[in-house]
Amino acid sequence: MPELHIGHSYKYTVLRLKQEWKRHHWGPLSARITIRSRETCADAVCTVDNSPEFDYDDSLEPVQHPPPESTQATEDSAAQPLTRQVVPGELFVKVRGGEVVFAAGYHAIRVDLGRGGSMTIVPNETYAKVFSDEQNSIAAIVGEEHTFAMVDPAGHLRFHVMSLSRPWTEADLRRGSSLWPKLWSATSGPDWIDECEEAEEALDRWRKSVLSGKAVVAQAEITSRSKKSCGDSEGCDIVNDEDEVEACLVEDAPSLPSLLDVMLNTPSVFNGYGPHTAQDLLYQLGIWPTMPPENLCADNTAFAEFKAALVSYAAQFVSSVYRTRCLKVPTYNEYDDTNPQRDENYYSQYLKVFRKCTIRIPRDLYNEYVKRGLLDPSHTIGEPYSYNEDDLIFVKYREVPVYQYSEGSGEPIYSVICARRPPGWKYSGASVISQGAQDVRHPGSPVVVGPNAFHIYLNRNPPGPDSDAADTPGPSKGGRRPTVRTGRPGRPAKGRPRAADVRQRASQARIEMIHERAVKLASSSNAPSDVAGSGRVGSGMEENPAPPRKRIRYGRTYNATTDSRRTRSTSEAHT
Repeated sequence: MPELHIGHSYKYTVLRLKQEWKRHHWGPLSARITIRSRETCADAVCTVDNSPEFDYDDSLEPVQHPPPESTQATEDSAAQPLTRQVVPGELFVKVRGGEVVFAAGYHAIRVDLGRGGSMTIVPNETYAKVFSDEQNSIAAIVGEEHTFAMVDPAGHLRFHVMSLSRPWTEADLRRGSSLWPKLWSATSGPDWIDECEEAEEALDRWRKSVLSGKAVVAQAEITSRSKKSCGDSEGCDIVNDEDEVEACLVEDAPSLPSLLDVMLNTPSVFNGYGPHTAQDLLYQLGIWPTMPPENLCADNTAFAEFKAALVSYAAQFVSSVYRTRCLKVPTYNEYDDTNPQRDENYYSQYLKVFRKCTIRIPRDLYNEYVKRGLLDPSHTIGEPYSYNEDDLIFVKYREVPVYQYSEGSGEPIYSVICARRPPGWKYSGASVISQGAQDVRHPGSPVVVGPNAFHIYLNRNPPGPDSDAADTPGPSKGGRRPTVRTGRPGRPAKGRPRAADVRQRASQARIEMIHERAVKLASSSNAPSDVAGSGRVGSGMEENPAPPRKRIRYGRTYNATTDSRRTRSTSEAHT
């Protein structure tokens, strides 16, 4: 399931486009939902809801001819109603966690972009040229002049078709409508942006279930252990002491449940929180990602901070600051007019530890990490710790490496915490591999994240020379600058590089510099304390340096002597 900020970013972009269309054309934006039916459009990718509420009949839209986007339609496709020309209608959009619902005309689709899918908005003529099967564009919402294309390079996109016998309305997508429970998957829970109160109530119920289930699980573990030790179910002494129960649980359970796993696999409570948002949230709270949820729920203070952070962290992705820095209102040249600064803003300001090699920790958070011993490899998380006052910083931030922890074939986790984990926690055994994380911004990274993921993917994987998109203006190509031949004598001059090429080269050079700095930080023995607040490795800069001397600027002088200096403004010629 995608991250919560992705769906809300797409919703904002669609609503802004609707607003611009209404302002210029004095009417609602009409669109039609189409599917580029391929052999991948099987039941595993596309499903159709046959509930009594969705009483669509094929006679409402007589078959005319397939739209140009679905020339490869198959008769037995699960999405057969949308592989032909359908009646357009006003476009509506609704988001809940990691799921997005688009409705237009008689049809609506619930889109689950997965962890690698994205949506891009392009002009209709560009869609026909650029998007082919090579780009894995399965579904699209074709508007009057723009197309909302669902792009899935990784092949994880899933969508669910819901059709009515009447056109969809905005009221159908509101909470409390008769169709609201049918719009979302069965495991979908409240949204942490639009349904905060319901989400907090679900979180409180989850906490109660965790605390109440802990005693049951503990008793079952002790019972199983006692039976195994004595070999008979009768006459065995069941341990009832709470301290011994806890000790037995840690001893017997090689891997206790992980808080990160719960957040990723419980959409009824943590709807929309994925690997990126969950790990970045836990970093801001100073929580090891695989800490058992019982430890969090048993601490009232820690749980209250966790509950408040779930709301505040999600709210930043609908703020005007985030939308201005990282999103863009679609225009007619959306495909070739990509601004790399938006991607840089997202990676530097809203991507913390997930797939990053270094991070600049603010002063207060860094000092909290130091006081709790989370940056001390010889300390065990949760045990008493005496910190050194000299380890605290007074500068604005300190740059530390991000570590990638892997165990077996599971997904790696990312954290700046290098303290030892208690026995029984996941990623605490001898088989855990710890290494410096590879930055997602590095040119060799195969993964892209963020609302502009498709454009980043296209820059790293440009269309081939035989593709239909080769003639479409797209990302700049490398190579020598062209030779400018004017017919004049002398050596021909070289053409100037485009401004976009210069920015791209500068950005790539900066990314490579960050990666090299991360390697140095990770290879040093005391990496977290080697870097000062300036972000330079091994600079030797003091934590509380003296303020720099004010630079004295002198005007241009003439007739100046060693004893007296007169500027142009105070010279006799100007008096």
